[in-house]
Amino acid sequence: MKYFVYLIILVFIVKCSPTSSDNGVRPDMVRMVQRTADTAFVDFEKGIDAVEEDSAIVIMWHKPINQPDIDRYIIYRSTDPEGLVNFVQLNNTSLTYDDTVYTDRNLNLETLYSYFVTAINEDGKESFPSDTVFYELIEKPILQIPADEAVVQDPAEIVFKGIFTNGIASSAILRIERIVGSNFKELIYIEHKIDFDNVYDGTIQFILNKDKLKSLFESNVSYTWRIDLVRDLSYWGSESSNRTFRIIWGS
Repeated sequence: MKYFVYLIILVFIVKCSPTSSDNGVRPDMVRMVQRTADTAFVDFEKGIDAVEEDSAIVIMWHKPINQPDIDRYIIYRSTDPEGLVNFVQLNNTSLTYDDTVYTDRNLNLETLYSYFVTAINEDGKESFPSDTVFYELIEKPILQIPADEAVVQDPAEIVFKGIFTNGIASSAILRIERIVGSNFKELIYIEHKIDFDNVYDGTIQFILNKDKLKSLFESNVSYTWRIDLVRDLSYWGSESSNRTFRIIWGS
């Protein structure tokens, strides 16, 4: 994982900081979110990920603790191949204290994007930069089966299948969640296929047999599934759209 914190801090102090006055106290440095749901399988970047939305990356960070005077956050981004220089302020409107997620849209595939976040307090003092996080989008897998909103009657097995038509991925992840409410999903199953030996035939599939299905899925309950792709390093990837399905078990 790349962290060029000290160099970024130096560049930031000299060139980027609009609040370099010695008067007043800077807010604490912003901490990026450490993702945990998938880390049993892949050493994911913290604080950054692909999203279902086309050509978009999400950046995630924690609110500074016990600092109610935070007024806003600023996102900086670079497309420098090494993520070292040429950071520019990204968000046109400042984020408020309660906003700790930012989605960067309309991005290009196969381009390394680097980000850091700063906090600004009510006195206009800007924190030192957060850790720098990186991500490069690759083509999304296109889901094939099951169809969206599929209802499957007492299956012997279910094949979760997608295609990937352009480029190479080194691993794929099937992620299935139970829909709990309009704004919440519970992760119930994750499977990781590692290393396609750099030869990809265009098809990804995961097969769950009846015993596995019955141990995981309740009858007539809605679930979502998607397939994520990762290429070589944790910060190269994509996330498919989500599809829903239900299983109806016989008596």
